[in-house]
Amino acid sequence: MKILNTGDVTYGNSHADMINKTIGTSYDGWQRSSVDLAQFGADGVIAWFIFMDGSEHGYESGWRWKNFLSDNGDVIREYNVSPSKTAVIMKRDEEGYRPFRLCFRLDPYEIGSRHCCKFMGAFVLDSFIKEDLTAIKYIKVSDSFNLGSKGESGNYIDGKDIFLKKGGRLLKPLSELGLSDRVYRLLKSGGISFAWELLSLGMETSGEIADEIRQKLYEVFRETR
Repeated sequence: MKILNTGDVTYGNSHADMINKTIGTSYDGWQRSSVDLAQFGADGVIAWFIFMDGSEHGYESGWRWKNFLSDNGDVIREYNVSPSKTAVIMKRDEEGYRPFRLCFRLDPYEIGSRHCCKFMGAFVLDSFIKEDLTAIKYIKVSDSFNLGSKGESGNYIDGKDIFLKKGGRLLKPLSELGLSDRVYRLLKSGGISFAWELLSLGMETSGEIADEIRQKLYEVFRETR
């Protein structure tokens, strides 16, 4: 088991090496910003390695991002800044919004050290900033996280419960989301009961059903000021 605490800093010789040293993977190469942590006993949780200084980063024209960390370190705002949002909308329709995240800040001292990261805490999707769902606000729910070793499981390992402990909109029942009867029955038959499960859902569909689900997600999780 590995205990992650806010402020922990890791240095690597490459992006993959940094991630390996941070969470215990064994990648020869890895270019993505996220790692699914189901293999470490944290099903539904990802490790997210991003810049948080507002600079633009990404690896293709449809996948450009700016992320901003609040001064107190408790809020992350993520913006897709690609001219076209089609790629990110399609990807999230397929994979869901990954609402539960262990967040690591790349180059935390802003000295150009992109293979250095700092653990900022466990964050949960709090709200959508834009109606097209391409800008998201995450809030911190914990300064520490107990992560299993690869293939490990047990009740001493943290999981989704740590992200759901504050309840609120995440635990809003599916029956209260205002879905059409057709979409409600479809989701219910798939085992969906709460709003957080809808955020995690990879719809693998498009058209009217996907449009309705996206609209209801925005209505439920719209940012309030």
